[in-house]
Amino acid sequence: MIGLVMAGGAGARMRAGGVRGEKLLLAPPGGQPSVLAVAGALRDSGCVGEVLAATSPLSPGAARALEAAGVGLVRTAGSGYSADMAEAVRRLAPRGGEALVVPGDMPLLDAGAVRRAVREHRRAAAPEPVTAFVVPERLARAAGRPPRFAAFCGGMRCAYTGVSAVRPGRVPRGPGPAPERLVVLDDPRIAFSLNTARDYEELASGAAAARAG
Repeated sequence: MIGLVMAGGAGARMRAGGVRGEKLLLAPPGGQPSVLAVAGALRDSGCVGEVLAATSPLSPGAARALEAAGVGLVRTAGSGYSADMAEAVRRLAPRGGEALVVPGDMPLLDAGAVRRAVREHRRAAAPEPVTAFVVPERLARAAGRPPRFAAFCGGMRCAYTGVSAVRPGRVPRGPGPAPERLVVLDDPRIAFSLNTARDYEELASGAAAARAG
């Protein structure tokens, strides 16, 4: 399995809130930049044989930091999360196997959360080429992330996290989303991401980590 960090975003909402610099390089006091913490969690999980990152012209600082950390880069256009993920997955298709795709703006992600996601993916044994992980809406709201895109799974309203397990060679080409199986993870470590200035304030103050406890 390949670990694929999505690291091509511009962080427009973060900048609109007055936070300077690339959002993927933001870090809590004494901590690592978010994108490096995510790459480290994938490596430390023992679940992936290689860690790659999808970067774009919008995230040059993140690309340099990842390369310096020994993470291979998959260059994308910077057209948005879904489009960049689809582009990166297409490039991985000839390699076969599976990829665990994780947003680079999840500073609370750790190796244990990665192992849990992979374990649940294996347990689901879904025939679909994509296993998309969602969290209960109450958890997303507690993390300050009311769902922009909601889904119903397991009889409850859930929020997409951006974390997914993908079989690149089985994703159909062409427009439209790939068939997916939703899997609920009631885990605050994948419910919090850096999207707004308020998110960064919560990360810097320790409030986000305290909730994930």
